[in-house]
Amino acid sequence: MTPQDLRLVPPSLTSGLILYRLAQVRFATLAGSGSALYPGRWNLPGQRAVYTSLEIGTCVLERLVHQSDKNLIPDDAVLMRIQLRGEWVEQELLNGARLWFDARSGCTIFCFRSLEAAASLVPGKKGPSPGLIAILVPSVVVPVYNAVLYPDAAGFDEHVALTDVSQFTFDPRLFPEGAIRESESR
Repeated sequence: MTPQDLRLVPPSLTSGLILYRLAQVRFATLAGSGSALYPGRWNLPGQRAVYTSLEIGTCVLERLVHQSDKNLIPDDAVLMRIQLRGEWVEQELLNGARLWFDARSGCTIFCFRSLEAAASLVPGKKGPSPGLIAILVPSVVVPVYNAVLYPDAAGFDEHVALTDVSQFTFDPRLFPEGAIRESESR
């Protein structure tokens, strides 16, 4: 079942939005420097981006899917809580896509119903427009939304804030029997 099959309902930004990210302690910032060196689906080489989700559980699943050694239990993870704020005005676009803009700052956020629609617009050959601070796209792993933040966007610091960083412990039952903590493998 794909996210499109479930007809994801875009979130509301009227009261702001809380996003989550699991990261190693040393990367628990909104800098997005790692993705500039190792780009993902929604950023170009050299372009900073911060990959997040609207749900904590999705962060866990995304981390597990992308972990190369499934027999190592990460033990230096922190959960970042990120607030997306502003006075957003919503517009519906073609194919159920949404656009939110802040008239005062000129910043925008796009929300796409499908990965295909998002890929046709972002990041494009030159990357997102200067005022695009975030895109919301369906997760490939589970039918919920992920959010990609663009720290180089004008107005980013005004609209995006890291509000909490706390220790996160993975449940060992998520790993194969005999898996060990990363710190025990060193």
